[in-house]
Amino acid sequence: MRLDTEEYAYSVEFMCGRLGVSRSGYYDWRSRPESATAQRRDELKLLIKKAFDISDSAYGHRRIQPQLDRWGVAAGMELVRRLMRELSLVPCQPRPKASPPASSSSLKWRFSWTTATSA
Repeated sequence: MRLDTEEYAYSVEFMCGRLGVSRSGYYDWRSRPESATAQRRDELKLLIKKAFDISDSAYGHRRIQPQLDRWGVAAGMELVRRLMRELSLVPCQPRPKASPPASSSSLKWRFSWTTATSA
């Protein structure tokens, strides 16, 4: 979270004071390079997006994770699911299978009220 972007209404000095962080510590943190984990997650996001696009937006995390394995990229199922959620990738849901129409013979059954209640 960068405190000096335009989307925040408070100054860096104010926020550092509230968070109990020195200004020099904040600026030191800001100048650090991106962590290896963040870099790997960015690379995975690109591959997940590619697999999702190849599948015509049909594959969910359960199919994309094996696809990444086939490409030689190790990533767990939960990580793939979380990254897909961050990217707002929602697979299309299959249509419900249409049930066959009821046969005409099953609709012509006649029930007798007296027979059913006398038992």
